[in-house]
Amino acid sequence: MGKEYIIAAYSGDPRDVLSGGNDIGVTNTLLTIETGNHTLTLDGPADYTSEPMPVMVADTSIAYPMTIQFTPIAPPGTAMLARAVAARPPKPRRKAPAARKASKARGKPKRKPKRRG
Repeated sequence: MGKEYIIAAYSGDPRDVLSGGNDIGVTNTLLTIETGNHTLTLDGPADYTSEPMPVMVADTSIAYPMTIQFTPIAPPGTAMLARAVAARPPKPRRKAPAARKASKARGKPKRKPKRRG
């Protein structure tokens, strides 16, 4: 069996990566593993999703490791909050003072002052 290279990508806090229950390293680092089928999991609570397992690891190199994505599952109640925040319209951007001056100089017609009297 040959030596293969993987990265267990995880956006949460660093966690130990297990292959068949054996610790093989930490998430988001280059890990070495034997060629073949592996059931990869993260140590700790199963609060994530992953690609279907087992996964066949073969034909990798240090320059081109296989990336296996682990995605955290949002705790109950936080998904609605995230959707509510995402649903808010963005605040309009104000032009920088230099940009405002430039737009005025581009030929906007000048207003004539009102006559009093």
